[in-house]
Amino acid sequence: MLIRYLDERRPAMDYGSFRALVTVLAGRFWADIEAHHPGIDTLALPPEIADAWKARLMFTSRPSERGRPRKRHLDLLTGVRAFYLDIQEWAMDDATWVPFAAPSPVRKGDTDGMAKLRKQVTAQIHQRIRERLPHLPVLVDTAEARLDTQTRLVAAANATPAGEIFDHAVGGSMLLNYYFVPPLHRFTIAEGNNLLALLVFLAVAVAVSSVVDLAARKTGQAARATAEAEMLSTLAGSVLRGDQALPALLAQVRETFGLSSVALVERAADADQEGAGGADQRGWRVVGSVGPDPCRCPEEADTDLPVSPDLALVLRGRPLAAVDRRILAAFAAQAAVALRQQRLSEAAAEAGPLAEADRTRRALLAAVSHDLRSPLAAASAAVANLSSDEVAWTTDERAELLATAQEALDRLAWLVENLLDMSRLQAGRLSVFPAPVGLDDVIPGVLSDLGAAAHAIVVTVPDDLPLVLADPALLERVIANLLSNAARYAPPEHPPLVAASALGDRVEVRVVDRGPGLSEKDREQVFTPFQRLGDTDNTTGIGLGLALSRGLTEAMGGTLTPEDTPGGGLTMVVTLPAALDGRLPVSAMDEDHRDAGGPDSLAIGHSADVV
Repeated sequence: MLIRYLDERRPAMDYGSFRALVTVLAGRFWADIEAHHPGIDTLALPPEIADAWKARLMFTSRPSERGRPRKRHLDLLTGVRAFYLDIQEWAMDDATWVPFAAPSPVRKGDTDGMAKLRKQVTAQIHQRIRERLPHLPVLVDTAEARLDTQTRLVAAANATPAGEIFDHAVGGSMLLNYYFVPPLHRFTIAEGNNLLALLVFLAVAVAVSSVVDLAARKTGQAARATAEAEMLSTLAGSVLRGDQALPALLAQVRETFGLSSVALVERAADADQEGAGGADQRGWRVVGSVGPDPCRCPEEADTDLPVSPDLALVLRGRPLAAVDRRILAAFAAQAAVALRQQRLSEAAAEAGPLAEADRTRRALLAAVSHDLRSPLAAASAAVANLSSDEVAWTTDERAELLATAQEALDRLAWLVENLLDMSRLQAGRLSVFPAPVGLDDVIPGVLSDLGAAAHAIVVTVPDDLPLVLADPALLERVIANLLSNAARYAPPEHPPLVAASALGDRVEVRVVDRGPGLSEKDREQVFTPFQRLGDTDNTTGIGLGLALSRGLTEAMGGTLTPEDTPGGGLTMVVTLPAALDGRLPVSAMDEDHRDAGGPDSLAIGHSADVV
């Protein structure tokens, strides 16, 4: 409200009067009310608060003059009373002022004596004018002399080239002689001691001006050194900020020196061939630039700074002074470092996939060399024995050999299928057909495939568990891999446990074992393909089970995370989206569960139709 009131009054007032009004209303009146009477939020002040405020107003509040009677307290009371009367008058024409209209705490009798005070102030002003009027010519002469001195000082400064020293102490000595050395207002020196004083004054002025100039120069040098140090500090960290270090550094050069463009150019390896590798006819090529129309070679630049025989920093916009080239040399050196770092990063990025492919290839060869050869050898031996005419096999022996061959071939098919699925996952071409499926339909099939090892497994699936949105075949393989892994490490007295529960729009399947468990650092490593964490027993697999399980789960829009089992062991948690009343969610149908294998197959609606 106070701000609105002051905005209304401001157009009709000069700056001094307006500032005085702000001081009265905001400082002497309302700030004092809030300080001594917290909680007041209305202009309708109770009589006791208004009287207390007026009593405090009678005395000054400055710490050095506390308790001294205030001379102009009537002016303050008049300003506050006018404030209340203005609001009352405006409320009659504008309803928005009505909530603020209130009786004035300053009564008319409180301002009695204001007319007399104004007469006294006017009389004091007139008296001051009468006392100072005889001295007006001297004041005018002094002002004109000072103006003349400053004019000559400015003229002397303008006539002095930048960086040079000029001395204006003689003018000060002449002014001292003219105004303060008898005879006054003349340049004549009547006494010898006054001449000595003027000479001493001149010498001191020259010495002081020299010291001040030296200090100013040192201050300028220190400021420049500080700016350069800050710039170099920023420069030192720019190369460590990532892949965009070179463009950021060139942009900083352009901004620091006010240039139109900055470029880092490199001499092409085959400079004799015009245009080789993007080079111009002079054998240079741009490896980094900022700004429009960058220079393509040092000959086109306004300023160029060689970094090495084959590398140069070229600038366009204006020639740089020698003092700026020193800091520019630091920029150029850092630009070379940034370029080298950028190329090393690119080389490392290219080498990373090659190293990963090589590691996978070596792991695959190691797996094929034993794990695939072992079942193949067993099947081959069984078939060779059956086809031999040298031995007459009984019916039971033939059945045993056939079972051995069948088991070896099944294991071989399982290994090959895992390898193929992992390759499809890594290539992003695994077909996924999500559909609503119940865990009570999936888990029995898993237990049947596990054979005798499934008899000890404990299954806990609530009857009211919602359907999950998953590919039934892939989900069965995920749970089979997890249960097979849990059964391998679970002690006989604590068989594995499969438990399922609903959590919002997700369903969690927990495969719990009481085995040795995993340390924190091995939690993610265990999902790496061909990783067995030091297990040398290759008869149980090639280290693809958990990696494949996580890949299949994520392909179905879920997650697979390891947790500690309370009391020791490992719990694998499979989280999948719950089906909504047997229907596919729109987001899952449109995005997450499209077939990654191309146009051959696609899940449509909530059914398993295939296009």
